[in-house]
Amino acid sequence: MNGKDGYSFSEWTNMGEWQRAYVKGIDRGMRDYLLSCISQDTQSGQTLMHEIISSDKGGAMGPGVKALLQYITSAAMSMTHSEAQVELMELKNKKICVNESAEEMRAKCADLRTKWLAIPEKFRGPEEGLCDALINLIPSACEEYKHTLVVQLDTRRGMDDPMPSYEALARTVVAGVVRHRLEHETNNITLAAGYGENHKCYNCGGDHKSWECSKKCTICGTNFCGAPKGEPDKCPCDNKEMPPNDQVKNYNGKSIPEKLYSQLVATHQRLQKKVGGETLMLTDVWGGLTGGGGNEYRGNSIW
Repeated sequence: MNGKDGYSFSEWTNMGEWQRAYVKGIDRGMRDYLLSCISQDTQSGQTLMHEIISSDKGGAMGPGVKALLQYITSAAMSMTHSEAQVELMELKNKKICVNESAEEMRAKCADLRTKWLAIPEKFRGPEEGLCDALINLIPSACEEYKHTLVVQLDTRRGMDDPMPSYEALARTVVAGVVRHRLEHETNNITLAAGYGENHKCYNCGGDHKSWECSKKCTICGTNFCGAPKGEPDKCPCDNKEMPPNDQVKNYNGKSIPEKLYSQLVATHQRLQKKVGGETLMLTDVWGGLTGGGGNEYRGNSIW
């Protein structure tokens, strides 16, 4: 409702009393809202609020939002060199945690930009340094990925190519950390199952990689039920009751991962259903079909 420069004297005097009261109410409401947006959970927010209270003694700022907004936007410019160094040190030590959600990582990226831009440029340097600060959020566990991004940015600068936007670079940073976590979790599952050896199959004991094992159980159609050589008496899915996870072991005698066990449980439940005295054609864990024999299996191993 207010223009860029506010109302002129003639515009103000020509307003009705209720109109002036309405404008003043809107102005006070905006001021109160701006004050409520200052976080009291952070040291910087508490400091800013104390400074506002001190500067507004006796109503020096007035009841409107304009003076308050001018004070807040100029507050960072009164930062001393020592205060700026402390802020920059805190930003340098800020890191993304590998186990955080993507939303939490994006929030840290946004918070970094807000705090970095609040530091006077004469202390923090030109705005392109914000990209370096963003890459510094990458945790030490992803050091190789961090080095790759640094090289790419230095190459762009050296060739005078345009730098990526902050939003694009933030998405790249978050995606890289999330990818590292997912790959790490996959490796942990593989090792926990005993599938980490390169030349020893833990499905059948053969001299090949476990995830390349071509042997399939004739009952459930998988290669991880403990009976990959076709011993039906060893397949847990052939039992009336599904045995617990700690009793379903691979060739090396280790329990299979919970993820694979849950797939066997689903297969076991389907195998127990009979239609007209015949076993149903079953959809295996990879989407292929299997009946009572291994020749009907088709699909790709999850390994």
